[in-house]
Amino acid sequence: LKSNVARDARLKENGDHRVMLPSKKARSIHNLEKSIGKITPQTILSIFQHAAPEHRMKLKFAIETGLRAGEQVALRVMDKKKPELGGVDFKANVVRVRIAKKRGRLASLDFIGGPKSAKGRRTVPLDPDFSTALKEYWMAMPVEIKAEGWLFPTEKGTLGDNNNWRKRILYRACEKAGLSKDERPTWHGLRHAYATAYLNKRGGDFTRAMELMGHADMSTTLMYKEHVEDVERDEADASAVADYYGLDLDMDGPDGSDDPQGKVVKLVVNS
Repeated sequence: LKSNVARDARLKENGDHRVMLPSKKARSIHNLEKSIGKITPQTILSIFQHAAPEHRMKLKFAIETGLRAGEQVALRVMDKKKPELGGVDFKANVVRVRIAKKRGRLASLDFIGGPKSAKGRRTVPLDPDFSTALKEYWMAMPVEIKAEGWLFPTEKGTLGDNNNWRKRILYRACEKAGLSKDERPTWHGLRHAYATAYLNKRGGDFTRAMELMGHADMSTTLMYKEHVEDVERDEADASAVADYYGLDLDMDGPDGSDDPQGKVVKLVVNS
């Protein structure tokens, strides 16, 4: 019954015709397909190179951790006295995601809450060298700017705005890199960049990817499957089927002839 209701909800009257609108999952897959083309390694590198130096830390963090924008904005430095807030643990070289910036009806009503789902509570590893760079960045930050505890605060030390990050950091870098509006990724696209990089470098470990991405359902993680390359696996798969039948384009015909085409009768049409 539920499936029928969902199906009927996607049907739209159009004169005498009923048009089936794409499901939410189909739209998600379509949007991912569009996004993947905008986050090639070459494009990501160009964007990073053209980003203002003071903003590269935010971009690198987004690309190398896959955190959602709201999670990164609300990120703090780990305080053992407040473990429920999570944050960057420089000693363990990990990010403990426990809170995120949530949208209110108005921008002024945004608030801090939990991650998108229970699976959003997770621990994401950091490259040790990058963890050290983050610590040095934090230690060099003026005391009055980091007073509220945000890892990536505004110039006044207040909670950052991911919309401003997208427009003033990412899109400006894209413009300087010569990318058109249709070619530039969104900030969420940087999360896709993390997922595809991880899956391609780690042999398509979708279970671990699901954990790192904080997906509530494996079906979301599996949407990346078409964008994971594994040459050795693909060659082994193709060979397994080919070896099973042993077909050879140059094999002898059934009568022992080495020319299977020799028995073909040509049709000649007399004019």
